[in-house]
Amino acid sequence: MIDTNLEKAEKFIDHLLELPNIRIESPIGAESQILLFIKNNRSKLEASFKNPEFFPSIPPEQAIAFILQSLQKRVLESCIPFFTKIIDSQIDFSILDKIHKNRTFNVEAIKQSYKKVVEEMLQDSVCRVQFKPIYYIFEKKYIDRSLTLIFERKAFTYNELVRVQKCFIELQDYISYLKMLLLLTPYPYLQKVGSKTLASANGKDEMQRICKLATGSLIKEIPLIDITECKLAVDSNLPDYLLENWEASSRFLFILISRFVDYEPANKKEKGAESADKSWYGVARKVAENYGYNKGIVDELYLIANEIL
Repeated sequence: MIDTNLEKAEKFIDHLLELPNIRIESPIGAESQILLFIKNNRSKLEASFKNPEFFPSIPPEQAIAFILQSLQKRVLESCIPFFTKIIDSQIDFSILDKIHKNRTFNVEAIKQSYKKVVEEMLQDSVCRVQFKPIYYIFEKKYIDRSLTLIFERKAFTYNELVRVQKCFIELQDYISYLKMLLLLTPYPYLQKVGSKTLASANGKDEMQRICKLATGSLIKEIPLIDITECKLAVDSNLPDYLLENWEASSRFLFILISRFVDYEPANKKEKGAESADKSWYGVARKVAENYGYNKGIVDELYLIANEIL
C-alpha cells in the first residue's frame, strides 16, 4: 500500500511539474512554486485526497508527506548531477596553485570534498533554496559571459578584481575561480546541530557572527583549500556595509546572486523594451547604497547588460 501511495504521489508531482508556469523553472524554482501551491491550497488538497483516485486509505497529512518526499527526491535527482557535472567539467581547481604560489593543492581531493559539501547543502531544504539563483547563473553561463566583457573593457570591475584584489590570473582562470567560490556561497544557510543560520539571523551583528563562524566551519569541511576562498564565498552573502574589508570577487558574486534571486524565466523581452537585466541593474544603481551593492560594479554591469544575455 505504501508503494502504491508513493507512486500516486510521484504521479501527482509529475502533473504539477508539467504545468506551464512550473515547467520553465529550474528544479529548485519549481520546488518553491509547488511548496507555495500546497501551502496556499492545503485545505482543498486535503479534501480532494480523500477521493478514490488519490489517497483514500491514509490521512491527508500523510498524503502531503508522501508528496513532499517525492518532490524532494525529484529535485535532488536533477540538481545533484547538474552541480556534480559543473565541478567535474567547468572548474579547474589547479588555478589555486597560481593564486597561492606558496602552496600545492590536491586537485582531485578538493574536487571530491566539493561534491560532498555541495550535496550536503542541497539535502538541506533551507540551504537548497539558496541554490536557485546559483543554478540560473550556471545555466545561463552568466559568469562566463559577463566576465569576458569585463576583461575586454578593462575598466572599473576589472581593475578591482585583478589589480586591487591582486589576483593576477587569466580570464578563463578567473571564470573558474568565481564558479569555485559561487558553489560555496550557500554554506552559512546550512543547519548544523545547535547552530543558527543566515536564514534565522536577527540583525546585522548576528549576520556577521554567523558568517564568521561559517568561514571557520567551511575550512574544516574542505581543509585542502585556503581560508581565503572560504571567506570570499561566505562574504558573498553580505552587503557592502556589513564588511569592514571586502574583495571585488565577493562583491561581484553578491550582486549576481541578488540579480538572479529576482530572475523570472517566464519574463520575455518585448520588442523595443529594455532587457530584464538592463532594467534590474538600472534599479540597482539607484538603490546600491541601501542594498549594499558596490556602485562601480553595478554601474558597469548596467552598461554591458544587453550584451550579457
